[in-house]
Amino acid sequence: MRSSTKLSRIILVIIVTAAALSYLPPRLSAQAQGTAFSVDDLLDVVNLSFADLSDDGRWLVATTGLFRDRIGIDNHRFGDPTYIAPNSVDVLIIDTQTAKSQKLFPEKRHVRGLQWSPDASRLALLMLNKDVFEPMIWERASGKLQKVNLPAGKLVADNSDLQWSNDGKQLLLALRTEEWRKKTAERFRYETAGPVVVHSSNEPFIAWDD
Repeated sequence: MRSSTKLSRIILVIIVTAAALSYLPPRLSAQAQGTAFSVDDLLDVVNLSFADLSDDGRWLVATTGLFRDRIGIDNHRFGDPTYIAPNSVDVLIIDTQTAKSQKLFPEKRHVRGLQWSPDASRLALLMLNKDVFEPMIWERASGKLQKVNLPAGKLVADNSDLQWSNDGKQLLLALRTEEWRKKTAERFRYETAGPVVVHSSNEPFIAWDD
């Protein structure tokens, strides 16, 4: 979060926590009646995260998701730098003055890196498209979502953050080449799929660091 007063932060926590309670699945509220806690109850627990607060403290973007939304992770690709595990969430835009909220998308999306512009008129985010993240900008006034064009042959680094310039005219992010992605995927397959993998102490790095 960027600058805000201590009081406004306390108010925000109260507002958003109250809003989050409305997302609790019915089964969890039944626990007070003595119903046994099940695996389904655990999978339907809502996780609330605060993504970013505008500089003036008025606009908050938060995400809510379930453990169930992460089902389908391919653990065989653990350590693969080109693999992005599923993690779909609802994105909420909350007006802290009125406590009104709206969903940014009608359905859950895999997004990350949500950042308000300095004047809070735009929201930058990374949205997963197939198996790569794409930078997007949402206009708060019009509600329009626009894709940010990248240089040819470049991809967003999956661990990249988003950062606005002070005047809000530029968006900074880290990029990698498509060639890097191809070679990295081939290297992971070599390290994990071959019947025999040989390494030498003459190599400058161990495989995972390299």
